[in-house]
Amino acid sequence: MAAGKRTFALLCCALFFLGGCSGLSSGEYYREKDHIAQPAENDETSSNSIGNYYTLQTALQNMIRSARESDSIRVSGYTGDLDEDLEAIRQYFTTVYPLGVYAVQGIGYDKTRILSEMEISVTIQYRRTAEEIRNVVEVLDDSDFERRMTEYFRSFREKRVFSFTWFTDSDERFMARMMKSWAAAAEYAVGLRELSFTFYPEDEYRRIVEIDAKYIDDADQLRAQAQATRERCDEIVDEQLQRGETDRETLQLLAEWLLANVQLDEEATRVSSETEGMQRKTSVYTAYGALIEQTAAQSGLVLAAGMLGGRLGLDCTVVIGSRDGQMYWWLAVQTDEGWLHLDLLSQEGQSIGENGESAFLPQYIFDEDEAAARFDWDKTLYRLS
Repeated sequence: MAAGKRTFALLCCALFFLGGCSGLSSGEYYREKDHIAQPAENDETSSNSIGNYYTLQTALQNMIRSARESDSIRVSGYTGDLDEDLEAIRQYFTTVYPLGVYAVQGIGYDKTRILSEMEISVTIQYRRTAEEIRNVVEVLDDSDFERRMTEYFRSFREKRVFSFTWFTDSDERFMARMMKSWAAAAEYAVGLRELSFTFYPEDEYRRIVEIDAKYIDDADQLRAQAQATRERCDEIVDEQLQRGETDRETLQLLAEWLLANVQLDEEATRVSSETEGMQRKTSVYTAYGALIEQTAAQSGLVLAAGMLGGRLGLDCTVVIGSRDGQMYWWLAVQTDEGWLHLDLLSQEGQSIGENGESAFLPQYIFDEDEAAARFDWDKTLYRLS
């Protein structure tokens, strides 16, 4: 049951709400049978008798977590209405509980009375394999998720599933968080064609998020690009770049080298701005384009600057924000004098003259106050103060 799909140009953001119990009619979620003596199954659930709603819910939760398809539960001295509770629990696990919404197709029950006890045979139909259920990754907080997403992008895997205990991002902010993580992957930030995500359930604080990345080339080709970019970066630092006496001077030398050796692709930069960065990540938008092909859009220049800065010992963060209402990329560097911001497309500067001659001295580096007046960025997503 699709709840809606959001599309961001070529990077798609899909939100689906999958719940319910297909194949089980309302009011027919269990059948009550006469007693036939059978040995109890030797497992954790059947070894303890269930006496209330919460222990019954826990028993089914353990089944789902371990991807068991069937189990027997003994009920004795139950407090509450068992039939109503079974229905409430079925509804909870198929519409609210994240792992249930993600993995469960339907839940059925058979009840058998054995003297003063009731035995419930539970059958669960899954839409996911046991391996898929086991591979759901629990994240501690937003920072943990971003770190894991960067690792995910470095692997060039197509799918990854994360479990959040407290999710508050909007669609747009969650996409921005993922793209921040993609940019942090440095040389591995190549070849991304499409990125989509699905929520289970759609609008609860606790939810599972399935992320699907599609790439332009196969993983081996992308790894080769990453390797070539990394090697070229090391060569440049070893042979052509040097660290200045201060972080500011190092950043200035880095900017001058990039602008002298990499041609800006203005058309690709315009396309990136118009699509808010959601175009296919061909080489011109990556550090590979900047360092290997020597032609790049703004994003490629900034990704290359981040790689080179890191090799030079700078603490760099690639920032995706805006300037004058348009999407904009720049590099933020944490230094002893505070955060410095490198704008490689800056037209700022001052004219200097001597002996009747004049020259223009460009300014690429801005301090915190200058950056605050110059750029806009999500202050909670990028903590640059």
